Amino acid sequence: MNLTVNLTMNLTMNLTMNLTDLTLDLTLNLTVDLTLDLTLNLTVDLTVDLTMNLTTNLTMNLTMNLTVDLTMDLTVDLTEDLTLDLTLNLTVDLTLDLTLNLTVDLTMNLTMNLTMDLTVDLTVNLTVNLNVNLTVNLTRNLTMNLTMNLTVNLTSP
Repeated sequence: MNLTVNLTMNLTMNLTMNLTDLTLDLTLNLTVDLTLDLTLNLTVDLTVDLTMNLTTNLTMNLTMNLTVDLTMDLTVDLTEDLTLDLTLNLTVDLTLDLTLNLTVDLTMNLTMNLTMDLTVDLTVNLTVNLNVNLTVNLTRNLTMNLTMNLTVNLTSP
């Protein structure tokens, strides 16, 4: 006896899922170590032009009294004897008023070169703790449609 069975099965399943509540718990630990080495070379060229006017007024009063007494005896022999007595009184009053105005103009150019080396070491430690809570409430509506077609062919000689 020969038996031949042909079986054909068709299965169809439909699944429907409804998501209602979603809560997320997430924990993130972040640590950042930042080290910054900063070197700053600063060169400053500074030029200063300075002009200074200096005025000095000097007033000087000079008074001088000069007295000269001159006595001279003069004897001349001519035919007659001549005697001459000469007396000279000289008085000199000298007054000197001196006013001196002194003005000094000073111009000075100052040039300064400044070089500064600045080194900054910066270390930053950053720790971030992040907590996120996730809760998932899943409501499943499962609908399954099952269709099965069974065909049996039986052959026997």
